[in-house]
Amino acid sequence: MKQFFSILFTFSFFIIKAQTITIWQGPSTGGGWSNAANWSNGVPTAATTEIIFDGAAVSLSGGNITITDVMQSNVNFSYDKLKIINNATVNLSSSSPAYLYFYVSIFIESGSRLNVGANTTTLIIFGGTLSTTININGILNIQGQGTGNSTRAAFEPTNVTFGSSVVCTVRGSIILSGKVAVISNATASNLIYENGASLFITRDGGTVSNANYKNGSLIKVQGVINTCTAFVTATYNGVIEWNCPSQLVKGSSAIILPSTSFNSFDSLLVINTNTGSIRLATNPSYYLVKNLIMNAGILEFGSPTGSGTYKALIDTLIQNGGTLIGNASGVVGFDNAYNADTIEIRGKFIQYAGVFDLSNRTPVNSGADASCIVKISGDAFFGGIVKLSQQATAPNCAIEFNGTQLQNFSVTGLFQNKIKTILNNSNSWEGIHLTSNVQIPDSLVLKKGYLVLNSFDFINPLPLTPIANPLLSYIVTNHTGMFQQKNVGISAQNIPIGYTTTYLNPLVLNFVSGVLDVACSVAPGLNPAVALPNLHIDRTWLIKPIGTVPSDMMVTFGYKNFGAGSGDGGIGFSYTSNNDVNLNDGTNWQIISAAGGVAPSGSNPYTVSQKVSSNMLPANIITPFAISNTTSTTSISNPINLQVVKTGATALLNWNTIEIIYSLNGFEIERSADGKNFTSIAFVNANSLQQNYSFTDFNLLSSITYYRIKMVDNRGNFKYSIVVAVFNKSSGFVITALIPNFVSSNMVMMLSSDKNEKIEFNIVTIDGKIVERFSNNLIKGNNEINIDCSRLPSGNYQIIGYNFISKTNCIQFIKR
Repeated sequence: MKQFFSILFTFSFFIIKAQTITIWQGPSTGGGWSNAANWSNGVPTAATTEIIFDGAAVSLSGGNITITDVMQSNVNFSYDKLKIINNATVNLSSSSPAYLYFYVSIFIESGSRLNVGANTTTLIIFGGTLSTTININGILNIQGQGTGNSTRAAFEPTNVTFGSSVVCTVRGSIILSGKVAVISNATASNLIYENGASLFITRDGGTVSNANYKNGSLIKVQGVINTCTAFVTATYNGVIEWNCPSQLVKGSSAIILPSTSFNSFDSLLVINTNTGSIRLATNPSYYLVKNLIMNAGILEFGSPTGSGTYKALIDTLIQNGGTLIGNASGVVGFDNAYNADTIEIRGKFIQYAGVFDLSNRTPVNSGADASCIVKISGDAFFGGIVKLSQQATAPNCAIEFNGTQLQNFSVTGLFQNKIKTILNNSNSWEGIHLTSNVQIPDSLVLKKGYLVLNSFDFINPLPLTPIANPLLSYIVTNHTGMFQQKNVGISAQNIPIGYTTTYLNPLVLNFVSGVLDVACSVAPGLNPAVALPNLHIDRTWLIKPIGTVPSDMMVTFGYKNFGAGSGDGGIGFSYTSNNDVNLNDGTNWQIISAAGGVAPSGSNPYTVSQKVSSNMLPANIITPFAISNTTSTTSISNPINLQVVKTGATALLNWNTIEIIYSLNGFEIERSADGKNFTSIAFVNANSLQQNYSFTDFNLLSSITYYRIKMVDNRGNFKYSIVVAVFNKSSGFVITALIPNFVSSNMVMMLSSDKNEKIEFNIVTIDGKIVERFSNNLIKGNNEINIDCSRLPSGNYQIIGYNFISKTNCIQFIKR
C-alpha cells in the first residue's frame, strides 16, 4: 500500500510539473504573442499551458491589452486553460487565420472581457473532446469581418465553437458583432445562459445559436439587419429584445422563429425605431411567446403558406407603439398560397398606442383563408388603431373573446374596417364587460356568454346574426348602458337584451319607412313606478331614437313565464290575456294600444307587438315602455293628490293616497327653484292604515318654490306626484304640469297662482301660430284646468297663459 501511494504521488507530481502557467506581462498598448518577454513563463507553446491575463498586473496599466499577431495556425494544437481575471480586457486578432483551442477550461471572470476578431479572419474554437468547463462570467466579444475590409479570406466567418461534450455556462455576456460572427455547437443543452446572462447580436444575418436560454436571460438583437437573424431549435425561456431599425423583410429569410419543433420563450421586446420589420415564423405551429411587448417597428405574427393549423400563442401582449400584422401572407415566393392565421392571446391584450393590422401585407389574393382571427382569453384594451387595411382579401378577420371568466373590454382608440367581434366565452354565465363606450366596425356575433354593458353604450353597425341559443348569449344592459343598433329600417332588427344573465327580454324594431339609429335597454320593475297592485311585466324597456324619427315604429316586446308563479310577469299577471302597451310621457304612464289591448303571440317566450306613432318618440330622448294586462295600469292625473298652501313664511303641504297600499314605505319631500332640478328635504314614514299626510316647510326660497312628493314602496318602486308651487316675495302664476304630454282628446293643466284672478291662454304651434284661445278664473294656490284637445290636428304644440302685466312659462305637448 505504501508503495502504491509513492507511485501515485510521483505520478501526480509529474502531472503538476507537466503543466505550465504563463501570465501575460507585456505592454498594454499592444504586443506580440510570439515575444517571450511578454509572458511570465515564455511564449505559450505546450498543450498543457494555462494562459492567464490578469488585470491586476501593473504591466496591463488598467487591464487593457491588444494582441495583433495571434499566429497559432495548427488546427490540431490546443492549450489547457484560459483565464481572464481582475477586470482585464483582452483584444485578440490576426492578419491570417488563427486557431485557438482550449481543452480543459475557459474562464472569463465577471468584469473582464475578451474581444475576438474585428476586421480580420481570426477563427477561435473553444472546446473539444477533453474540455471540462467553460464559464463566461464577464464579456466575450466575437467580431466578424467588418464592412471596411474588402478582402474575405477562406476562413471567414469568425466562428466560436463549443464542443459537443463540454458545457459552457454564460453568466455574463456574449457579443456577436461585425458582418459574420457565429457561435456554433453540436448540442444545444451544452450552452447555457443563466438568469441575468445576455447574448448581444449586432451583426448581419445568420442564426441564433442552439442553447438553453434560461428564464431571466436576454437575447438582444440590434443594428442593421438585412437578412433577418433566424432562431433555430432551442429552449428559449429568456427575453428577446429586437431593435433593428433598417431591417428589410426578405421572404423566408425574414423569420426569427423556426417553423417547426419550437417550444417557447419568456418575452419578446420589439423596439425598432425606424422601418424595421420582423416575422415570427412562416408556418407557425403553436409556438408560445409568454410576454410580447411592442414598442416600435413592425412585427408579423406569421406567413402561412401551406395546409394545416397555424397558431401563435401569447400569454400577454402589450403594444406601446409600432405595427403588429396578423397575417403576413403575400411575401415574395408565397404570393399564391393563403391559409388562415390564428393568434391566440391566453391572457391580456393591452394596446396603449400603435397599429394592430389583421391584413395581409400585399393584396395579391382573396378569400377566407387570407384572414386572421385573434382570440383573446383575458382583458382587451384597444387604445391605438385596430384595422384591416386589405379589406377585400380577408373577409373573415375577427377579434374573438373566448375566455373562461369575466373579460373587460374597452376601446379608447380607433376600432375600424371589416373586423368582426365574436363573443364565445366558454363559461356560459360570464362574458365581456364594457369599461368604456364601444363602437365596433363590423358585425357582432354572439355564440356563448354575455355582453354586459354596465354604464357604457355599445354601438353595433350591422344586424345581429341569428343566435343558436339566445338564452346563452345576449346583451345585458345592466340598468344604465344602452345597446345602439345602427341603421334600423323597414327590415325587422332583433335586439336581444336583458337586465341580468338570467332574464332575456328582447325587442324587435323596424320603421314603416326610413332609416335611423336606435338605442335600447331594459331595466327591472317599472320606472317610473305605478300605483300597486298592478298586473304587468316587471320590466321597463327604454328606447331612444338617435335623431328625428322618420316614421311610425313597429316594436315587439318579448317576455317569459318560468312556471310555478315565477316569470317576467308580476304576481297575478296573466300571460295569455290581452295586454296593454304603455308609454311614459315624462309625467305619467299612458296606454297607447287600442281599446281591448293586444293578444300575446307565441308561447314562452310570448311577444306583444305595437305600432308607436313617430310623434310619441322625441328625438334623442329615452322613452320608457311597459306591458300590462288590459286596464290594469294606473293612469290618473294626481295619484298622490298634492296641495300646497302658503301661510306667512311657511308652506304647508297636504296630500293623500287614493288607495291604501300595504307595501308603502313612505314619502320623500323634494323641493326645487326651477321646477326641474329637485333635491330631497325630508322623508315622511307611511302608515298602512293612513291616507292623509302633511308637511310644513319653514325655508321658502326667495322667489318661487316648487314641490313634489316621491312615494316609495318596500321594494324600492316609486312614483311622483304632480309639481306644485308657491310664491314668496314674487307674484304671478306658473304652469307646473300638463297631463298627459301625449294627448288624444282631453288633458289637465296644473297651475299655481299667488291670488284669485282671470287668465287668458293661447295654444300655439311650434312655429308660433295661435290655434286656440280660452280663459279661466284661477284661485289662490293650486288649480286644475281641463282642456279639450279633440279638435286639434296631430302635431307638436305649446300652451302659454298671460294677464295684463305678466305671462306664464311655456309647456309643450303632442297631439296624437
